[in-house]
Parts: sequence; C-alpha cells; structure tokens
Amino acid sequence: MIALEAVAESVRHYHPSLVPGLLQTEAYMEEIVRSSLLVEPPGVVPRRVEVRRTRQAVLTREEDPLELTAVLDEAGLRRQVAGPEVMREQLLHLAEMAVRPNITLQVLPLAKGAHPGMPGGFVILRLPR
Repeated sequence: MIALEAVAESVRHYHPSLVPGLLQTEAYMEEIVRSSLLVEPPGVVPRRVEVRRTRQAVLTREEDPLELTAVLDEAGLRRQVAGPEVMREQLLHLAEMAVRPNITLQVLPLAKGAHPGMPGGFVILRLPR
C-alpha cells in the first residue's frame, strides 16, 4: 500500500481506534508500533517509524500533494496513547494538518452509536487513470 499512496491522487481513511499513520506524530507512532509488536527485535521500532514519517511527505509535497480525507473515531481520539502529553501533541498536530487545503478531517462521535465501520478500518485510494 505504501507504493500506492505515493502515486495516489486521494486517500480516504477510517480506523475505529487510532489516528491514521499519515497523520501521526512521531511519539504517537512509536507507541503504536511498539504496542503492536509481540517481540521487539532490535531496531524494528525506529525503522517502522522512519518508514511512516517518509510516507507522510505525500501530504506536504510542493507539487500535487495527496488529498486525504480521514474520518477519526472519537473513541480513537480519546484513547490515551503513551499518555496525556503525547495525545496533546497529536491533537495539536491534527488541528494543524486540518487547515491544509488538501486534508479533510471529520470526527465520528461516540453518540452516533452503531455504524457500518465498526468491524474495522479501511482505506480507499483513488489512483490516476
């Protein structure tokens, strides 16, 4: 999927429990990567974080930045990943990214109740013709 993101015109992303990788801060990503590994071979976390940081360049490139629409589940925004300071930094980063003309962020409120995206996250890529 990484190669497809690099050439995609747009990405639509939803995940019920975390911030999409393209919008994660480094501290948030480190915790997500670390917590998803059952065993941490040396160097895996920094390598995966670096790959994710490299992927994020598609959002801020000068020419033809990727259009991203992300639906953020309120539950994922409230989940304390690595503590309050990391979440504060992550939420501020989301606010900064949301003002970019190529990024649309929406929040699915907990009050919405059951919805079609509950079974899991998904990504829809639109590729050039």
